[in-house]
Amino acid sequence: MMDSQDMIGGLRGLCLIVTARRAVPFLPETVKNVFRDAVTSLVIPFASDAGAFVGIDSSFLVQTLESMASLSDDEFYTPQAFNLQLSLFSGEPFPSYPFVSEKGAEPTALAKPFLETSRNFLHAAIRLRMQASVNSPLSPFLSQTISFLATIWGPGPAADSMARATVVDVASDVLLSNHDLASRLDDSLMLAQANAVLNALRNVIDIINR
Repeated sequence: MMDSQDMIGGLRGLCLIVTARRAVPFLPETVKNVFRDAVTSLVIPFASDAGAFVGIDSSFLVQTLESMASLSDDEFYTPQAFNLQLSLFSGEPFPSYPFVSEKGAEPTALAKPFLETSRNFLHAAIRLRMQASVNSPLSPFLSQTISFLATIWGPGPAADSMARATVVDVASDVLLSNHDLASRLDDSLMLAQANAVLNALRNVIDIINR
């Protein structure tokens, strides 16, 4: 399913960003250790809960991420490899932007792939949830997503602001693009599930202000 692949791709991109933010100096051995730690201690625990929220097999997400953490090719952990991938996640693949060098990362430039990747991940998760037979409330997942994204970016008020803005942006976008959903969806059960998600998104400002 394309949406589940988009969700995995988003988690992979966030693994790259947290690594770029934390790995100093940005040398293969350091990067490898930071990347593996980010995957196992930060992203996998969140992915387990996210899978349950969207109604897909959490073990599938975990196994995919675990296979990423086991990558041993040093070429993957070089500045050149990260810069190419981060540029792709930014939607600007060629030429790749020098987000990282051996000395570390350029924080302001990294905001672009962070915001794009966060947005794409959450979009995919919401789309999956709209198609799933899951009845758990939306609020805990969105709150957890804000905390997760803020942790990915790192300490400071900017992280929380960017995470909250991402959630509002996605909620607004989903509402605007699905205003005519009833005319496009014939399955009454799926429509009811999707409408439950849309109704929750209408209250997203209240959710994130708690």
